[in-house]
Amino acid sequence: ASSDEYTPLDPGPVVREAERRAREAIDREARRHGMARREFLRTAGASAIVLASLAACTDESRRARSETTAAGTFDVDETATSDLDAAADAFDADGFVMDVQTHFVDPDRNAGAFGRSFRQAACGEDNWKRCFARDRYLDLVFADSTTTIAVLSALPVVDGESPLATEVMLDAIERASESGRGGRVLMQAPVFPATGPLDAALDQMSAIAATLPVRAWKTYTHSPDAYRLDDPRGEAMIVHAVEVGVPHISVHKGIADGSPAASPEDIGPAATAHPDVTFVVYHSGWESSVTETSATDGEGVDRLIRSVESAGIGPGGNVYAELGSTWFNLSRDPEQAGHVLGKLLRSLGPERILWGTDSIWYGSPQGQIDAFRAFTISDEARERYGYPPLDDDAKARILGLNAAELYGVPVR
Repeated sequence: ASSDEYTPLDPGPVVREAERRAREAIDREARRHGMARREFLRTAGASAIVLASLAACTDESRRARSETTAAGTFDVDETATSDLDAAADAFDADGFVMDVQTHFVDPDRNAGAFGRSFRQAACGEDNWKRCFARDRYLDLVFADSTTTIAVLSALPVVDGESPLATEVMLDAIERASESGRGGRVLMQAPVFPATGPLDAALDQMSAIAATLPVRAWKTYTHSPDAYRLDDPRGEAMIVHAVEVGVPHISVHKGIADGSPAASPEDIGPAATAHPDVTFVVYHSGWESSVTETSATDGEGVDRLIRSVESAGIGPGGNVYAELGSTWFNLSRDPEQAGHVLGKLLRSLGPERILWGTDSIWYGSPQGQIDAFRAFTISDEARERYGYPPLDDDAKARILGLNAAELYGVPVR
């Protein structure tokens, strides 16, 4: 799948074999339970089978290469792959989940083909653009997953032309309230300080803050026009965010085909210069072309870690790493997933990692939630690389408690 920001990753032989085994097991269990295959796929049992298959194939591949240390895996009780009650106990948790990166696209404003390559475009609508509509979004996020609160995040399109402009977000917030989901959708407003006159961008921030329930600003340093958070335009935007009373900035970093403008190298300097502002680094600097290892001297997520550590920012600081699309892609490769989560936990601590899914590009976020709940960093990797544990407390913080604290919302 692709979010129109990167080339879809090739599944590779391990994932293909895991898919083959999972399909066979799902067909078998569906028949045994007297259920249609489609019906069974909506159960926690299907999640258990898929994750157990991927864990087994990854482990077999690692052992075939004579590698002894696994960075991470999915810890799935074998009983859950055949007992639906056991699967429900394992995956149907009631914990608080706050997704800080979600999107939908107003089909009436989508004049081009935005979203055409996303997996959700194959939802079955006669007009694929309807697959991303407001009500589809609300159903996928709140009816088809255990997500408690979702943050609508702007797209890299100047607001007046955007299929997710602020008025579109406001309409979704109102619709959510009408349908009994009041307070469950929050808004991040777009800001583009490098596009057009700077004064106009700042004036728009003032108008939005004065009239709309904006909780944070969303910006892209590589699109539509490149800039840095620590250059004059970035500095002016950050200062103005404080002045208008919304000192929270979410910035897209990574997933840009290696574009220097999307590098998180400016995060450390900007965060050090503005300790009164919180910076949420969307995607954590991850790049689809980079293989993540235990080292921190490479590209991808390593760039964020070096930037904050060089600036003296660590656990408890004003920088948060966000997992949207990053976790979706890493979950197919438990080895890389273990290293990325382990490095972020070691550098920023479990209190500074935020849950995001980039929904609804990939459909319902429930599969991502299931995979995260089942994932574990191995004891061997923790001992060898100094990774902190990804225990239940850390997962609870990442899945929602950190974001609730940051956004000042009650935990439900």
